[in-house]
Order: sequence, then structure tokens, then C-alpha cells
Amino acid sequence: MSSPDGSDPPGQKPDAGVYPKSRLPEGWRSELATTRMPIEFKRRTDQDPFDDTHWPEGVESVAQEREANRGLTIRSATEIFLRQHRCFVFSLVIFNRFARIIRWDRSGALVTERFNYTLEPNKMCEFLWRFGRMSAAQQGCDPSVVEVEEGFPDYVLMQDKAKPPPPPRRSEGENIEDYKKRNEIKNIEDYKREYFVRSLASGWLRYKTPLHTSHQKKTRSFLICKPYYFVYGDIGRGTRGYVAIDCDTEQFVWLKDVWRVDLPGMEKEGDILKKLNDRNVRNIPTVVCHGDILGQRTVTQDYTDTGEDDPDTMDPLKAHCHYRLVEYEIGQALEEFSDGYDLVSVIVDCLIAHHDAYKAGILHRDISAGNILIITTIEDGEVCQHGLLNDWELAKELPNPDTPEAQISARQPNRTGTWLFLSAASLQDKYKEIVLQDDLESFFHVLLYNAIQYLRSNCRDVRTFIQRFFEAAMIENGEYICGSAKRTAMKWGEIELPTGSLLEFHFNVPDDTAGPSSDPSSGADGLPNNATPASFNSARSGIPHPINIIFTKLPKWFAAYYRHVGLTRDELSRDPSSASQAGTFAQVEKPSAYEYDDDVSSSSGEDSDVERPASKIAKYATKLDTHRAMIRLLRRTQKKEMWPSNDKVDILED
Repeated sequence: MSSPDGSDPPGQKPDAGVYPKSRLPEGWRSELATTRMPIEFKRRTDQDPFDDTHWPEGVESVAQEREANRGLTIRSATEIFLRQHRCFVFSLVIFNRFARIIRWDRSGALVTERFNYTLEPNKMCEFLWRFGRMSAAQQGCDPSVVEVEEGFPDYVLMQDKAKPPPPPRRSEGENIEDYKKRNEIKNIEDYKREYFVRSLASGWLRYKTPLHTSHQKKTRSFLICKPYYFVYGDIGRGTRGYVAIDCDTEQFVWLKDVWRVDLPGMEKEGDILKKLNDRNVRNIPTVVCHGDILGQRTVTQDYTDTGEDDPDTMDPLKAHCHYRLVEYEIGQALEEFSDGYDLVSVIVDCLIAHHDAYKAGILHRDISAGNILIITTIEDGEVCQHGLLNDWELAKELPNPDTPEAQISARQPNRTGTWLFLSAASLQDKYKEIVLQDDLESFFHVLLYNAIQYLRSNCRDVRTFIQRFFEAAMIENGEYICGSAKRTAMKWGEIELPTGSLLEFHFNVPDDTAGPSSDPSSGADGLPNNATPASFNSARSGIPHPINIIFTKLPKWFAAYYRHVGLTRDELSRDPSSASQAGTFAQVEKPSAYEYDDDVSSSSGEDSDVERPASKIAKYATKLDTHRAMIRLLRRTQKKEMWPSNDKVDILED
């Protein structure tokens, strides 16, 4: 029996575990970083996490205590997947005189029937005997990584790279301001080192990760420890992101470790990015190397029959293949933006990336807050920040416009993307093919998600707003669909608070006013280049924020789009082959409050009680046929309005 190691999260420890002789834990503590197989003990037979009586329909018991015990078993496997480099995990559950053996991989879990080990001791004894004689790889460990032990050169390199760089020496006769600026530029990328330092956490082993790439015909190695970013869960892609050291250059890079879905037509993310890099798409990551880890593929899906020919009844389990991707850029989280102006600028940069990729024939299809990063660079001796559109794993090539009859077939029989930021239409229908308008709406939701948390507004219960607008779901015919708050906002073109008031942002700053400091210009392709923030200060409180213009106009464009496509949910066939590629909302029946004024300098206008002509609705719906109108709205709002420079507040401050 065991007690938790201080590095293990509370409530996650297994009751016991199997360890290699060389890594036995000290005392009675458990170590999720080194255990080869977790073991759970329960006193009573009715504490079995599973139930054989309903097989083959399923073995997941809905009894409360059994469900809780199943959750503990899942969490133990999940923690091992997170803390170790695993292809699969065995676990053993013992309840009174009965036991079950479970094999987990990123596709799902294989569970034995329960057996009485007192009456059939050979089953338990043979399993433990065989498990004890397996190699580490046969027990589920990833043989492609090698532990970095203290005292070895790679360990020393990791320690050296974690040290802060010495300040540059001031040159003789150098102006103090020039010296400070040079020092700032030298340390501008020090956040990468700080991220790496955080990864060298207690209780986490260090590893050397080789990656063989067929196109480069060489093996490159990278040093990693604790993931900087991870998706928590026992099944699925299990994405982990590391600030790694490239052993060739000894520079920091970003390493993404993921179990990608291995289905026909699913391109590797590195191949997609390489295409986009070759086509000079702006504001996206640069590929260092990438490739599948040979021989590492899930097997659970091969043992199941989940109704693959009838995806309405159950989503089939999907095969996953182990894959690694290394990128030059290491971004900061979007929430690190300095003020509202910079938030909008980062979104615009990523819209430009999306525009370039779309022009190159590729649609991203997974716009989320986690996939939009901030990159700090030095340009002409000045520190600059830009947006970077990351995570192209779910991107898809667009159909050839010269063959109108061609359709994009669904590669996965369920939704693609992140629930919080998916368009209302795609949440309404999980078979809907993602189109440009869906991704543009996702950009809007990312902007709103960050603004509501970090900018002042009349929303006094931000947590409730986030739950209702972004996280909520409704159940219809046994399926999760869009929550009412997001659906209503996109239907009527207004963002309503739980109190019934419309959302409005404001700011409070001291005296000293100033106007725009520069005028952004347009690029050769008609898309505007980066602008410099305008500043605005005032002694007044509750001044309307210029970002209100964006949150007033964009919802009305999306509402016009949904009204223009004009399809009701009842008109949609549940056959995925005939699912709509457009919106899925009921036809609007009451007069709509659309604004048709194209002057972005005015933040609002009087809502008309008279329904506008269909041609007007079509006109505003077609603003979303390309990226240009949305980019121009954001940029022109930045250009024409006075933006506060100190409008960001601590998360959920109000």
C-alpha cells in the first residue's frame, strides 16, 4: 500500500503499484512518474467500477459509487499518461474476491470480465508472472525516449540553459539609454528560458527525445522535462507541448507530442505547415522537423464493433498514431496581451494568417484561444509583438473550385474543434462541414472570451457569463447542442448578459489625453499592416471602450449570415452525407435590429423596428464570404478610435 509522493496531485494516487527494481519508491509513497502498473483495492464486490450484466451494450455501471470508483481508475491511468512517456498502460482493479485487468491506450480501454481470483488463481498469477517478465516497452513504456540522468552531459546542458544569461557589458562611451535598450533586446526572449525553468519541476523525469524524419534523412534529438502545455485525459490525442532544447543547436524550440488521429485523408500537421511555409503564409509556425514514431499505434479500436456504419448510434473508436512536431517559434499565451488594442492586433494577425492559408487552399477548422499565441521579435532594433496562428492538426484542404461537384467528405464522424469557441451552427449539428464563416465566428468568440475576462465591462458575474455563453450545452435527441446564450446572440446579433442587459465594455483612467500615435497603412494585397496603439486617458469613469464597436457590429453580421442561409434545424437530414454546410438556425420571425451603416467610427445606431429588405441582409451576410471585411472593421476601429493603454485588469477582478 502507498501514500502519495509530494509531487503527485492529491486524490490521484493508486493504492499500490508495480515498479521496476531500479526505481522502487522510497518508504510507502507512490510515484506516478515511475510506476509501471497502478493497482486499486476495494473492499466490497459492489464497488466494481464496471458491470458485466449489460454486455454487449456496455460495461459502464451508472451506480454512483461504481461510477466514482471508475473515475479514480481513469484518473490514475490519465496521470501516468501525462507524467510518463507511454504507448499504453495496464492497470489492475481488485474488489473483494474479484478482479479485472484493464489495458488503456489513446483510443480507449479494453476491460476483462471480472473473475474470482480465489477460485481461478491461475488467471491472476499468470498475468502477474507474465507482466513481471515483460520488457519496459511490452509493459507500455515508449522505447523512443531515453531518461536523462543526473551528472550526464545532457543533464548538465539542461542545467546550463536554465541559468539566466549575464547582462551585456556597457561599451565605453555608450549612452545609458542605448545600453538599457540593448539589454532589453538581449533579454527579450528570456521568457523562453523561464518557461523551460518551470518545466524542470520536482517529481518529473528528464528525457532525451529522438525524432527521425524521412524527408531530412537524419535523427535529431531534443531534451524535455515537464510539459508546459497538456490536454488532460486518458483517451484522445493527449497533446503535450514542451519547451525543449535542440541538441544540434542548443537553442530552445517547441516540441509537440501528440497521438494524432490516423484515418484516411488526415494529413500530418507538419506536412500542412510545410505547405503553408512554402507558400509564404504569414504569422504561422516554422517547421523544424516532424514525423510519426514508427510502430506506435493504438489497438483498442481493432477489438471493438461500435456501429461504424451507423454513426448516429455511436461514434466509432478511432485509431491514433504517435507523432511529434518541432517548431522554431515558442509563443506566449494569448492571455498575456498587454491591453485591449494589442488583443485586437493579435487577433488581426491571426486572421491574416487564416486568410493567407485559405487563399492557399487550406482551412484551419480549430480556432481557439489556445491556438492563438503572441510572438515577441526584434524588428529594426525595436521590440515588436505579433500574433501566431498555431495548431494546424485539424486543418483541411479545400475542394478544387474548378470542380463544383466535388465535396469535402467528413474524415471524423463527430465535431471538429474546441467546444467553447465553435460556431453556434457547428454546435447545433455535429455533422456540419466546417466552412469559412464558422472559423470567422470562432475568432469572434476568442476575442469575446478574452475581453470579458480582462477588460472592464458591465458584466458583474463573469464566471456565470462564461459558463452560459461558452461552456453550456443543451441536449436534443440524446445529442449535445449549442447552449442558448451563444445561439441567441448569433440569432439576434446582440450579446445579452444574464441580467438581461446588453454587454458593454468601459474603462477608467487618470487625466492626460492623447490622440492616435500613428496611422496604419495597407499592404500590397489590400490587407492592413500592423498599427501602433492610440492612447486615450481621461479623468472620467466608465468611458465606453472602443472595442464596443466590434462587439456591436460583428454579431449583427453573423446574425445576417444565419438569417441569409435561412435553414431550420428541422429541415436538416440526420444523414451526415446530406448535412448542411451552412447555418442551422430557425428562420427569424421578429424584426431584426441590424445596422446597415458601414461607418465603423460610430459604435451604435438606433435599432429599427422595421424589418430590412432581404437584399440588405444578404449584403451584410456576404461580408463574411471573405476575411477582408472583418479585418478592416478591426483595423479601422483601431485607427479611428481613442484606445486606452491601461485597460487590462486582473482576471475576473470585478
